[in-house]
Amino acid sequence: MRLSWSREEVDAKLHQIMCDIHETCAKYGKDADGFINYVNGANIGGFVKVADNPQQFFGAPLGAIIRKGGLGLPLIISVVFFVIYHVISMTGEKSVKAGQMDPLIGMWLSSVILLPLGVFLTYKATTDSPLFDTESWQRFFMRLFSKKRSTQELNPEPDNEDTSTL
Repeated sequence: MRLSWSREEVDAKLHQIMCDIHETCAKYGKDADGFINYVNGANIGGFVKVADNPQQFFGAPLGAIIRKGGLGLPLIISVVFFVIYHVISMTGEKSVKAGQMDPLIGMWLSSVILLPLGVFLTYKATTDSPLFDTESWQRFFMRLFSKKRSTQELNPEPDNEDTSTL
């Protein structure tokens, strides 16, 4: 199917797109003194559209875990994670507006910080592992520390005694 627009329709659509771009730049690029920095506004506006989507990377697994295990503690934890995500995101955005941080880093800051959490929650949700089971956490840390202890036993540190003779 091929769309056929008249010259006036194309002009109206392009005009609306340009008005939307201007509104986005004005929304995200306005300084405290009222000056609009179009470069920062365009960068922040574009990254907001893309960078807000990874929050679903840890929201979806939490939803699956809540569905399986009840509503109490998982719901509270999911709300806490979303608040943390929002605070980090707003901090990055304000740093970019102030010129203290590159737009790429500032707008992706919350996603990068919470990426390991998202991977962990996705793993827990797909393997049906209990998230809040204290016994599984104890076993995990015991295995972690026993591996660390065994590598230290294999590679003992040299003595600090001075064995040189005069």
